[in-house]
Amino acid sequence: MKPHKEAVSIIVKNQNDDFLAVKRPNDPNDDLAGVWGFPAVTLREDEIEIDGVQRAAKSKLGICTT
Repeated sequence: MKPHKEAVSIIVKNQNDDFLAVKRPNDPNDDLAGVWGFPAVTLREDEIEIDGVQRAAKSKLGICTT
């Protein structure tokens, strides 16, 4: 059985209400390879959603959140 993981999708939009979408890498081991969607982050153990979003926004997307 796979371990339980929690993930959060991140919705990023600009002042024109354009949304950011990302395409998953072409990984033969990923059932969702090549699929478009919102950026997401897998939460670390005991991490709350907002902390995970802020971590991913900075490290994955290069943006700051407030």
